[in-house]
Amino acid sequence: MNELIDDAGHSELDRLTERIRQHYKNMPKKLQEIANFALVYPETMALSTLSDLETRTAINSSAFVRFAKYMDFAGFSQLQAVYKQSLKSQWSNYSSRIAQLETLSSDESFEALSGAAAQSILTSHQQIDRTRLNNAIAMLRQAKMIWLVGNGRSIAAMSYLSYMLTRMGIKNQTISPAPQLAFDQLEFVGEGEVIFATSFAPYSELTISLITEARKQNINILSITDTKISPLYDTNSLLVVESAFQGFKSISATISLCQHLAIETGRVRA
Repeated sequence: MNELIDDAGHSELDRLTERIRQHYKNMPKKLQEIANFALVYPETMALSTLSDLETRTAINSSAFVRFAKYMDFAGFSQLQAVYKQSLKSQWSNYSSRIAQLETLSSDESFEALSGAAAQSILTSHQQIDRTRLNNAIAMLRQAKMIWLVGNGRSIAAMSYLSYMLTRMGIKNQTISPAPQLAFDQLEFVGEGEVIFATSFAPYSELTISLITEARKQNINILSITDTKISPLYDTNSLLVVESAFQGFKSISATISLCQHLAIETGRVRA
């Protein structure tokens, strides 16, 4: 774990997240709570002391130490170093990624990026749960209004989905990325309407907060996310894992899935 980005384009934080996913079911309940917190608030994990985390989560600081050791670190500081390194890399993230491409020609880089996109779509098609996919289509077909939530990398997929639904005459509304306005809009979601949210690790705090509140209000929710331990994950979630090249993650599988959902919704409703 000495390199920030490995040959497959995975960062140390990506690999840690994958280990958390693999071990999540066997964790004690308190460690599962810490795992969920770490997935939603990686910056807090990077910048907070154990005392700060205890205050923020109401979980004893010793449990964070146990979590670190459960994940095969010598102690919490070693675990936190992964989050700190990830945060530092974000400050110069894209310039660092570009620098790693210096040995490749433009054509080679384009070929590799295209390969990652194609692999994402192929893997998604092979692995997606067909029962969940059909249920998602049924939810969208029956919805009086579809509210779309996507921030960060998810914006492109939700924008394209909104475009397709609008062209088909299907009522939809994108929820604002401004927190106060977003929660104001949430008050307008009515009976028989659906919130469709997308988020991938590291998860959007606003998206997670909106979905948490929507669940309290028993609003119908459909989501696309990347793992069963995602804060978005529930019985109406579709799982997509995007491939990456030198840290640049594809979003092709997500957009392809959104396109399919729009077409299948419009097949009945248009």
